[in-house]
Amino acid sequence: DDTQQLMTFTPHNSYVIYEWYETTTTQQDKLEPTVRKAISLQTALIDQFPGTPTKEEAAARGITGPTRPIVDQDHVLIYTLPYTDEEMDNGKTGLTPQSMRAVYGPRGMAHFSGDPVGTFNNLNEAGSTANAVERSVVYRAASDDQATTLMNSYRRTDSQDIGAPPGLPDAECSITGDSENTTYTCHVKLGRYVAEIHSNNKQDAYQQTAAQYVLFTKAEQNEN
Repeated sequence: DDTQQLMTFTPHNSYVIYEWYETTTTQQDKLEPTVRKAISLQTALIDQFPGTPTKEEAAARGITGPTRPIVDQDHVLIYTLPYTDEEMDNGKTGLTPQSMRAVYGPRGMAHFSGDPVGTFNNLNEAGSTANAVERSVVYRAASDDQATTLMNSYRRTDSQDIGAPPGLPDAECSITGDSENTTYTCHVKLGRYVAEIHSNNKQDAYQQTAAQYVLFTKAEQNEN
């Protein structure tokens, strides 16, 4: 075997960070510095994670009984179009049900993207630190202008424009795929908020986009 491996377990506050790295024998001198760098980067990221309170942390906050993470502490998931519980239970969603009804930062959203680096950079540049995933995906940029730039970044070169839904001239909709596998995608923006809608039916995509715009009219534009 011409490979070398290094595994580490690092305690960090209430977490244990596991790192594993493998490389060729000729590059084994890279094992330790690479893992050390990974641990340094990971500990900084884990400090930003709003994890479930430990028993001691919960007690200090006066919380009794089971503790769970606050799913929508940034108040952005409330502006998404929802799936029904039945759709969630039957797996009729774009992602696995465990990934839905959730809020992700740029790094989390990058995991779902076909262009993870581009998605990560675009969301960071837009200041969209809390992004909600349900039937629709909702982004909240730091400013109106940054939201416009973010919306423009999602235009695909392999799609065909199909025009905006009636009454929403600023929305953008397109079609991708072929006769056997067609996806209609719409983006709509209001203020700092941008939404992405997908459907295999054009009329449904238009209706969802209109409903999403109505939700945006109720959104708090000054939310942190």
